[in-house]
Amino acid sequence: MAEIIMAEIKPERRGGARKNAGRKPLAVTKSAYFSTRLDEATRDRLEREAASADPPRSLSAEIQMRLKDSLNEKHDEFAPHVRALGHLVMHLATGIELSTGRPWNEDQFAHQALKRALEVSLAWSNPGGDAATPNRLQQMPAGMTTPEGIGDAVAFGLRQQMMMDAPTGKPAKNVHTARGLHALPALGAKLFPKEGKQK
Repeated sequence: MAEIIMAEIKPERRGGARKNAGRKPLAVTKSAYFSTRLDEATRDRLEREAASADPPRSLSAEIQMRLKDSLNEKHDEFAPHVRALGHLVMHLATGIELSTGRPWNEDQFAHQALKRALEVSLAWSNPGGDAATPNRLQQMPAGMTTPEGIGDAVAFGLRQQMMMDAPTGKPAKNVHTARGLHALPALGAKLFPKEGKQK
């Protein structure tokens, strides 16, 4: 049965770039309240996610964060076709694990099956033609002007970032912190749970 949840949402400022332009705020407030209906299963899941965060969040903070993420998704750093590839990989990995009953990153059979599934799936979207070196790579060292070279550089560079320790503490207000500084180490911890930071 659905129940009404009161969530605290911080409002965005309104108004144009010109001085005194746009609607003036009625009052200076830090937050506003709205009510919505959530079924019990959804509320339980949100509460578990909020409690498992580091540091733990309130239910209201969890809802606000997820609403913002949803609204900002179309403006994030990843292009639509790149996000689509991410979803494809998730479906392939899930299908392999359901078929084998084993995690792809803990079992050699499942790992090879996923690797094969990725190779087959990427072949479907092959644009064809010659692999001509892009103009922006023409002045790079010889090892960086081939598909293998640039692929290795990107993969190993990303791996290095995933093996780093994420910044501790809460970022100061009005200070931009690169998304990858927090997201990539967390991603590495999930992908390589048995590997140490020294590797």
